[in-house]
Amino acid sequence: MSCELTPPVKLSAHRVGNLWRRLNAEQQKSLAKGNVFPAEMLSEAEAEQINLLKNQWQPLGPVGIEGQEYQSKILYILKDISEDKIEPAVLLAGLQADASHPVMIPIPEQGGLIRFEFKMLDGSPLPDNIPMNLRWFGRGREERWQHKSIWKADNIPSYPLKGGLLDVRPLAAVIIKVTLDNGDGIQQDITPEPLRIKSYFTNVNMDFKIEHLNGLATPMRFDVRRFFSPEILTKASTVLEYQWLDAQQTVLNRGSINLIQPASIYDRLKSITDVERISDPESFYWLLPEAVKSVRFKSLQKNTLVNAYIQPSGLIKRNKIPEDSYVSLDKQLLQPSWFPIQPMDLKPLFKQQQLLWVIGQYHPPEEKEDLLANDYLWNEFLPEKPYQAHYLLDLFFKKKLIYHVKIP
Repeated sequence: MSCELTPPVKLSAHRVGNLWRRLNAEQQKSLAKGNVFPAEMLSEAEAEQINLLKNQWQPLGPVGIEGQEYQSKILYILKDISEDKIEPAVLLAGLQADASHPVMIPIPEQGGLIRFEFKMLDGSPLPDNIPMNLRWFGRGREERWQHKSIWKADNIPSYPLKGGLLDVRPLAAVIIKVTLDNGDGIQQDITPEPLRIKSYFTNVNMDFKIEHLNGLATPMRFDVRRFFSPEILTKASTVLEYQWLDAQQTVLNRGSINLIQPASIYDRLKSITDVERISDPESFYWLLPEAVKSVRFKSLQKNTLVNAYIQPSGLIKRNKIPEDSYVSLDKQLLQPSWFPIQPMDLKPLFKQQQLLWVIGQYHPPEEKEDLLANDYLWNEFLPEKPYQAHYLLDLFFKKKLIYHVKIP
């Protein structure tokens, strides 16, 4: 008879909070291998990491000297596979793209010489004659550029481009890496990291708690996506119902939203080869009165996802022009305008698998023809105190347009 004792590892409460960050990558991966999500997708602000740390088990060895108090033996297991260790398939570094799934590359403000590196999805070298479509978007509407060519594996061209966004659309499924040479001879990898966000299914009541600052009305934004799967019959349109609730769960307001977004070509769930698709987000905005303490979303099928954000009343965001018009590679400089909020009763939602990770990226600029044609309503606000007025000449569009700007 042989046995192995594996008691739970006891950790003090003050160690659990920061122990995860002290583990190396292999230890984190080992702890998370039985979890639904891999280690890199576990948020340190949530309970997944703490639960994994609290539920560790460690083998306990016998007391004494081997050969005297106990005997140990080596066990061999017969397997029908090679004795070589089988490693799981490793996803190659870079961005997946094909004709139906383009990638958007942010280029820093200073711009430079853009170079590409391509491989097939399985890591094999790129075959000859790959058709490629490129679109570059600068700051203004006049700053646009398109290029179509057929690239060869041994002769992939480079492009001098200013800051902005570059849409890369190969006609074959490939993995793309992008580098930037800004003239100093240093190659900077500007391949963007995928933008991951947790989104929540609304086939069950999805409630979000609303906190009001100093009793003021709170701005709220919610993004809605449609989920497409062969297992779920998705109609041409989807209805999402909502309710505003007070502290006693009394309904103050109710309504519904009709969603008709098609599947996105930029956002996805996993690989570009997956049959499950996701739509682009459609954003809605509310100014919630102080009496509204929570908001509830509900759909009939498991084909609608929602994310909620709030903005503290009176928040002022300062932008520098033109610097903040470009995507910064320094994430420390980001100043958020909207702050995500999680649903209430989050733990049961995890157990019911009501959460889905969405992989997003930057989208091309949205051209608003009515806005460009000055076809919109506007209000002029004047300061209450005496003010000085100055005339400013707008040279951006190279037209003689005079704006009357009030300076307090």
